Amino acid sequence: MPSGSLNMPARAAPYRFQDQIRLWELPRAVVQQLAMFSAARQRLIAVYSQLAGPLAEQQGFINPTFQKQLLKGCQASLVAIEKDRKAVDKDIDQLVEGDNQLKELFGLITSIPGIGPATATEVVIATNEMQTITDPKKMAASAIRLPCWCCPLRLQVWHQCTG
Repeated sequence: MPSGSLNMPARAAPYRFQDQIRLWELPRAVVQQLAMFSAARQRLIAVYSQLAGPLAEQQGFINPTFQKQLLKGCQASLVAIEKDRKAVDKDIDQLVEGDNQLKELFGLITSIPGIGPATATEVVIATNEMQTITDPKKMAASAIRLPCWCCPLRLQVWHQCTG
């Protein structure tokens, strides 16, 4: 087949949904700040778990006096990291409270049982204040992160639904 010959649907594809296209819009400055605070919060949580995890894991394998010395040596860092995370959480809360649109959106999102401020922050950032995903089915599809074979609960639900 010659390289210049394309079938009609392939050539028409760019024009097919021309009336439904939306141009990308830069998120508002408040949402950009929210994203920066969220990234800082995630980094602090990662650093805390990198430092605290090995300390807890090695507890049964080393001398108890040496374990106490290690905990004592790292305790100030762990407290400082936790203090910084709480300060970032407070900054996020102030940012949300200072913007009426974000405050209303956070109120709606956190009214769902099981969704707290951290999850609401990620939803607002990922959807650009619920503007990029307007269809509930698309929102549900984007919320699924694990394939079915990784989650036994999903397999049980799948078998119950199909069987």
